[in-house]
Amino acid sequence: MAAVYHNKQEVAATYDALARDRTDYSWSQVRSWAETYSRDESYLCRKGVRSAYSPPPEVFDAIDRDYISTCKWFRSIKSQLPEHSHQVQPTFSVESLPALPVLSVHSGSGPSEAIGNFRRAVEDFSRHHVVGSSLQQEANPPEVLKVLQFVGPFVVAIALAIRITKVTGEVRIKRQKSRGAAQLTPRSS
Repeated sequence: MAAVYHNKQEVAATYDALARDRTDYSWSQVRSWAETYSRDESYLCRKGVRSAYSPPPEVFDAIDRDYISTCKWFRSIKSQLPEHSHQVQPTFSVESLPALPVLSVHSGSGPSEAIGNFRRAVEDFSRHHVVGSSLQQEANPPEVLKVLQFVGPFVVAIALAIRITKVTGEVRIKRQKSRGAAQLTPRSS
């Protein structure tokens, strides 16, 4: 049992570094999307400029509000994201962040595409985080196994000693009985 678990530990330790790298990279993608969409230069954060080709004022204002509210959402979540992936809570998801902005039907694909990119990055990170966590658990043996590895040989030695003592005692009893039976039977001369 210990050999099987040891092999499992070896494999988990080998893949643990790879999983950690993937988790770190996917977390950098999450942070990158949040930083990109929250910059002043981002298309989401710029104030719209009306032109002769702009939609009617109420539609233009709704689109502008959608872009600005999405930019503010990214700015609010950017401040909540830890610097490193190992600082992230296991329950992290888009739903654990502030509520997504409500977009009007006029906003087009800009804000929804930005949120979609961020959501996919979070899902990718979550998937890698789960794999990395399970590999880390497999790489570290449970305390019970550590105790069994230490105590196991002593238990086997004691069990063997008891068995040898029992068998030796049974052999002695048989010899004594056979000697006793031999002394009771008369010899014929």
